[in-house]
Amino acid sequence: MMQVICDSPDIDFLLDSVVRLLVDNNLAAWGASIAHWYNALSVSSQPPVYVAGQGWQQQYQRCHEQCNTLEAQGGPHSEQNVRFLEKPRLLVIKLQVKAYPEHWLLFELSANNTPDLACMSRWTKWLQYAIDQQQKDRLLEQSQARIEEMSRGMAETMAQLVQAEKMSELGKLTAGIAHEINNPIGYIRSNLESMTDYTASFRDIFAQLSQLEQEVGELRVPLQALQKQYDIQFLLEDCEDIVQTNIKGIDRISGIVSDLYAFSRRADGTFKAMDIHPVLQRCINLTRSRFADHHTVELDVSAVDTRLRGDTSQLEQVLMNLMLNAAHAMPGVGTLTIAVKGDALWLEISLTDTGTGMPKATLNRIFTPFFTTKPTGQGTGLGLSISQGIIRAHGGTIVATSDVGKGTTFTLRLPRQQDGSQ
Repeated sequence: MMQVICDSPDIDFLLDSVVRLLVDNNLAAWGASIAHWYNALSVSSQPPVYVAGQGWQQQYQRCHEQCNTLEAQGGPHSEQNVRFLEKPRLLVIKLQVKAYPEHWLLFELSANNTPDLACMSRWTKWLQYAIDQQQKDRLLEQSQARIEEMSRGMAETMAQLVQAEKMSELGKLTAGIAHEINNPIGYIRSNLESMTDYTASFRDIFAQLSQLEQEVGELRVPLQALQKQYDIQFLLEDCEDIVQTNIKGIDRISGIVSDLYAFSRRADGTFKAMDIHPVLQRCINLTRSRFADHHTVELDVSAVDTRLRGDTSQLEQVLMNLMLNAAHAMPGVGTLTIAVKGDALWLEISLTDTGTGMPKATLNRIFTPFFTTKPTGQGTGLGLSISQGIIRAHGGTIVATSDVGKGTTFTLRLPRQQDGSQ
């Protein structure tokens, strides 16, 4: 018995081992362990039963009959931990298992077999001690597991806070850089505009030289030689193209810098009248580099009025996050369609990608903080939960639908006017 107690890793294994031990040593014809006994004994009288020479049996009829007989006598209620009943010749051992009322071991004895109750009582005390120790060990392991889980959670939370602080500082730095870049961009564009005027002047000068060439015969040969040597017409046309291309490039850089500056503005938490259309266009411009050449971003604005009250910076954060997620979900060819529609009370923005989609189990957890499907180090699991909080703060809703292999749609529904706003 002591060997069984020492070698049993858990309570269920311990009780099954005790049953086998008593039956195999000819102390009983069969034995059974009945746990969680809330109701009548007959309700629980179909446990696995260990029968001498046969091993474990399911729905052993003899056990069922003896349990019914015992129940008819008033059940095994008693203050004693070990009892022997002459009729129906059952050895009843009662054990306390925390979180459950009682746990019973039942053994049917033969007519010539009478147990030593004093010895059984000592065994029962050992069993009870072993059960108590195993429960303490189990609780200790559970506590240690919870502590480790909490420690991991705290470490992850600290890492997220550090990352959030870095992003906050990066936003401040971006705003400063954007402001500084605007000045040299202004100089370059001003110079290019001057070059446009100079090019026009050069074209006019060469046009007058060509006219002079026709009027003064002795100048015709040297002027034609100069035009042939330097291909003046090509130089003029190419110079104009270069200047115009550079102006377009500078305007694009200026637009990106302006968008960055607007996006990096710290949200002040107040809702003001705003137009969502330029916000969407700005987010498309900022995320353009994340969509490859084989991706398409389509903006469909069917709403006549795209105005609402909200925090521009916060809504930009939500839209940027959803667009970047869409780009990540479309590793190959794909299309992101952004549709805006609305009525007098609500404005609805839907973002539909043709990416890999999500299974239902993932879809049910996407707004859970720290949940992410991205590889370690590539996702914080906070983007969608923060986005949901922002939309709720605006009095709106954000809903996701997805089909595996077909794509995902996020639908934002925002009120035109928040309660209490002026």
